[in-house]
Amino acid sequence: MNYKQKLGYMALGAGILALGIIIGQFVTPDIEAQSNGVFDEIQCAGLTVMDKNGKSAIRLGSYDEGNCVFIYDKRGKAGAILCADDQGTSVSIYDKYQKRAIALNALETGNGAVVYDKGGKGAIVLNALETGNGVVVYDKGGKEAIGLDAVRTGNWVSVYDRQGNIRWQAP
Repeated sequence: MNYKQKLGYMALGAGILALGIIIGQFVTPDIEAQSNGVFDEIQCAGLTVMDKNGKSAIRLGSYDEGNCVFIYDKRGKAGAILCADDQGTSVSIYDKYQKRAIALNALETGNGAVVYDKGGKGAIVLNALETGNGVVVYDKGGKEAIGLDAVRTGNWVSVYDRQGNIRWQAP
């Protein structure tokens, strides 16, 4: 193949390419991924947002247990988790040692909040349930120390000793 033939085939290829681009411009409709800079809708079973270092920062997902949002700290450890399932919705916040610090629950039977101590044990529990409302403060050993209850049978204040026995109670 001589130089003129090569040049001719190259020109023919360029002409076909140009014709394809021109026809594509007029025949195919415009595809618009965004409208006014905003996506209309994205559908997926899970989505992970990465930080500048390539670690998971936020993860959204639909799991067998329910739908959850995980927010991670700079070390890639869970900082907060929001989940919704058949029983209700819960939010958990974790400390830097990966121990739960606070939990909020909105369940079918009622709502509650728990503040945990450094060891990950429930220290203060607040409940607003169908059966009544209450606050319980636990000692360092994990036993009830003080209880406040407003239930159908009446209102109670209870103080417990170190063994968990009622020391004083007032209706």
